[in-house]
Amino acid sequence: MTGPAPSPPEAAPPLDAPILLAQAAPAPASGTPTEAPQDPPAPPSGTPAGAAEIPAPTSDAVPGEAQANLIDLLDALQQPPSPAPVAMTPQTPGWIVIGVALALLLVWAALARRRRRRANAWRREALAALAQAGDDPAAIAPILRRAALAARPRAQVAGLTGERWLGYLDETGGAGDAAFADGPGRALLRGPYDGRDAPAPGLGALAARWVRRAPMEGGR
Repeated sequence: MTGPAPSPPEAAPPLDAPILLAQAAPAPASGTPTEAPQDPPAPPSGTPAGAAEIPAPTSDAVPGEAQANLIDLLDALQQPPSPAPVAMTPQTPGWIVIGVALALLLVWAALARRRRRRANAWRREALAALAQAGDDPAAIAPILRRAALAARPRAQVAGLTGERWLGYLDETGGAGDAAFADGPGRALLRGPYDGRDAPAPGLGALAARWVRRAPMEGGR
């Protein structure tokens, strides 16, 4: 007795064919209620029916690109023009007038100082000579005579001798006393003629005070 013929072997699937794995959903157990499929959420009010839902935009911006765009915008800005340089010279006529007036004032002050210094040259020479003469009447008498000729017109001084000479020194010395007529200054009357070198205490200081205080009235 011949049995059924064997079935031919199944052909093996090709190697490059995809393998499909079908996972069957587990069947619900008997007696377990099945959940009904849920409806999708209703669109918000005001949305027309049948309108497609628009997905929320996603941020695909790259931080580097935003920074690059900001730099490009900054580079595109136009630079403001540079201010004009500040001038070192005055720009208003008032300052020019003040500058010229100040320069003239300085020149005038310099000339006045020079003139005053030249006018008082005899005082400096007389004081230097008195510092070396000490209290010697014979040395002090010609110093005072030369100083008086430099301070006053020659006609007022050249003819003064004796008591008139001492009175003139007291009058023009500015001290308001009679230090020449009644004090150490009396040594000037006899000192240059008696030939003695006896000093007169206080005569040098009295002569220096007269040189400093004697007024100028146009000398020789």
